Amino acid sequence: MQTDELASDNHSTLATTPESLTESLSSTVNEPSTAPPTFTVAVTSTPAPLSIDDVYQKLKSSTVYVYANTPNGALTGTGIIYTSNGYMVTNAHVIEKATNIRIYPEGSSSSLAAKVLGVSYCDDLAVLDIEGDGFNPATFGNSDALKRGEEVVAIGYPLSHDLGVDLVVVSGQINRLNAQIENLESAIQTDAPINPGNSGGPLANLYGEVVGINTTRINATSDGQRVTGVGFSIASNFAVPILSQLASGRSLYWTGIDFQFDRKQSRLPITGVEPNSPAESIGIIPGDLLISINKHSFQTFYEACRLLKEAGYEEQSVAFEVMRGQNKLTGEMGKHILPLSAPPVVQKVEHLPDFSEVEITKLLKQNFRVTDIGYDGANWIVVLSQNIGFSDQKIKIVEDYLELEEFLNSFIEDGYYITDLAYGDGKGVAVFSRGAGFVKQEIVSGRLFPPGQLFPKEKVDELLQEGYAITSVVSGDERWLVVMSTGSGYTGQQYELINHNDLSDKLSELSSNHQYVTLIASSNRWIGAPWFLAYTKMQTHGRQKHLITPVVSEDVIDTVIGRNSSIIDAIQALNDEWVILFR
Repeated sequence: MQTDELASDNHSTLATTPESLTESLSSTVNEPSTAPPTFTVAVTSTPAPLSIDDVYQKLKSSTVYVYANTPNGALTGTGIIYTSNGYMVTNAHVIEKATNIRIYPEGSSSSLAAKVLGVSYCDDLAVLDIEGDGFNPATFGNSDALKRGEEVVAIGYPLSHDLGVDLVVVSGQINRLNAQIENLESAIQTDAPINPGNSGGPLANLYGEVVGINTTRINATSDGQRVTGVGFSIASNFAVPILSQLASGRSLYWTGIDFQFDRKQSRLPITGVEPNSPAESIGIIPGDLLISINKHSFQTFYEACRLLKEAGYEEQSVAFEVMRGQNKLTGEMGKHILPLSAPPVVQKVEHLPDFSEVEITKLLKQNFRVTDIGYDGANWIVVLSQNIGFSDQKIKIVEDYLELEEFLNSFIEDGYYITDLAYGDGKGVAVFSRGAGFVKQEIVSGRLFPPGQLFPKEKVDELLQEGYAITSVVSGDERWLVVMSTGSGYTGQQYELINHNDLSDKLSELSSNHQYVTLIASSNRWIGAPWFLAYTKMQTHGRQKHLITPVVSEDVIDTVIGRNSSIIDAIQALNDEWVILFR
């Protein structure tokens, strides 16, 4: 099923605030009143039905043309004035991301400035205040009294770019009541033609009362067949209580998050975060992947709205989960704010003398995920973690380093990204994870020639400037392989190649400066300095510690993660010594 939103191309925002919509509006616009305006609501219907022209005459002065400038061009639609001092309702998608809004009354070539008082994108409703007063308000009728087959009239400014700014009147019948369509909880289905530009305009009964606010239509079935005459309006009885809240200056279900569903990989990258919003307050940043609301996953804006409503977002705090690179973070928005933090992680460390895909796959079936692999020349050690956000993993082991490089460059599977690399005993290991927060990945290799260019510094630095971060590194067979990713959350990442004797001092220095080592890798004796470090500041992580030990015994692991409830970030070995980073 395909729907038209009738005035905009994108409806995946929970972000826009009233303040962001008034940047260049006239200073003469009315200030919001201290109390919400009183609606004109019909108590009893006019004894005799009106003609369609009479309905038009009754509503034409309260039905206005809305022109909204946005960074991406103009949006147009229709609005309904419902108070004499200029309070007006339209669809939220008509004024989405608007920087300037002008209102044109019927028959007037002069515009009036308007500012947004409140928005509910989840209900597709917005209340604006038009400059001036003495307006002729529309009367709202009782949508619960409607019956199937009843004649209704849709009024608005459809297709204004093609047909000009003229108020158009069409009629049809009520086909269905209390319909649930996308985020609309109480919609009226009608075959009265509703076209782009009708959004926000009145659906009226034959007594000239507004019983619905036109909002959307279905133009094709789920299998692509074109359909006509399937339009929807928000029922007046559902809308009026919401408009009263919006008119008081309150926006509903506002998080400050913009997201765009990535259909190819079935995930929700956050494309924008409003300044001074709840999302910004808890630490969400563009590039994070939105995983769940109130511990429930979703795929569309409409599902997100349903979750916010079911969780009581306006009355209590609601949990939001995001993936930032390889880190799952949880915070709360709503009535109270709880900044993002990493949830409790359960870890175990396995020694694997028989290092094979079969053995690792057995561990993954226990709902653990591989977060690091180390090899000291004789032993493989694998760090496994729960509650890190990876929904699935695949492990590939090859018998040659060159084969590993070739495999990485050829591996393409939707939703899987490289999250760890290891090499030892002639084996190359690649870990691919679904659910990582990465958006794009590039593989950069450094070769033996030309001399002095063993580490591919020039290309790595170039990608860092483009917003990538180093997320996996491995060396072997006189080569470096560097995996660089966007969407890691590692802003301002730096890296160094460090001699073994300087490693402990360097790690202590970084920790004291609140720097977090995102990656540590050892190199073989043919590749310059033996340790590679990448690091950045991480607001959501505690101070990092390190331990250098000749063995990784059960006592050592118990000291690190058992007694202190710490999390192992990395474990690597070189020259018969293991380096463990934990927090």
